[in-house]
Amino acid sequence: MADFKMKCPECSHEFTGESTIEFITCPSCNKEISVNKAIKYYQSLNKIKTEKKLVAVGEIYAKVNALIEECKWHVDNDNFDEALALTDEALTLTTVDSRVYLMRVYAKTKNFTDYSDTTHYSDLKKALDLSPVFEKEKIREIYAPYYKKTKIPKEEMREYENQEASSRLNRVENLLKDSIPTHFKKKDSLKPTVITMSVMLLVAIVLMVLSFVLDVTILSLISSMILLACAFIFIKFIDNIKQIKLFDAVLDYYDGLDGFELEPQHRLKVSMELEKLAVAEINGESTMKVEQYLNDLLVASLNERNDNLINFITSHKTFQKYIKTN
Repeated sequence: MADFKMKCPECSHEFTGESTIEFITCPSCNKEISVNKAIKYYQSLNKIKTEKKLVAVGEIYAKVNALIEECKWHVDNDNFDEALALTDEALTLTTVDSRVYLMRVYAKTKNFTDYSDTTHYSDLKKALDLSPVFEKEKIREIYAPYYKKTKIPKEEMREYENQEASSRLNRVENLLKDSIPTHFKKKDSLKPTVITMSVMLLVAIVLMVLSFVLDVTILSLISSMILLACAFIFIKFIDNIKQIKLFDAVLDYYDGLDGFELEPQHRLKVSMELEKLAVAEINGESTMKVEQYLNDLLVASLNERNDNLINFITSHKTFQKYIKTN
């Protein structure tokens, strides 16, 4: 009977066992595992160990980071050939960075939209093999929806994407409805805030004049404190105006979505970005974060090459500002 080196896929314990049986119990975690899988798992990891490794450090690591960030940008903008070329360059600098192999998966699957691609399998395996445990779970979570779609027959994919997009848009509608009371509260607060600031400013000026006339230092100090408080209120006031405009723009986008006549695949893509934005709104995330999600939505929308959608975005006053920053 031949004994083979094997490694438990569950706990990564290495041990020797008989290859003539179908299943074996791992001596470390006591789980029953496939002998064939355990042997292949050991051999695949052993192969990685014996390959020539390029580890990026210092300036080289910084260069790899820059290439990965540039690659992400190209993937987001549907420039998949350029993204793949950047990963080729990164692999000349490092062969042990799981992020590079994951970006190759993104590029080869066209950001998980090409369900017929099979060339990415080896890159996915490399990404998983080289990742720490917590990263493996993240990669599996990212890949799972795509894998599910690869099992759907082509003729059924259109209907599946339509249903998923509709489901997401229903969630978006509910999230936006939940955000409306806060939105109107902010709108209603604008006028009282202007009045409050005006009164505070007037009081501060009067106290400042009196401090000079009466030569009372405490009045000058109180005036400065009121001016400082007024400045903080003004900053919050400006931020509220920006949030109101952003939310109104999101409502406009949602209301117009059905009229853009997007293909199911494209409708699903923008609905995913719109859902992220709606979640950020209901969670009360910072204006900067909401703006980032809006940028992502606009980039995804413009990449769909839909004339109705492009005309809507380019003619919308709020969106115009963010288009110029992309």
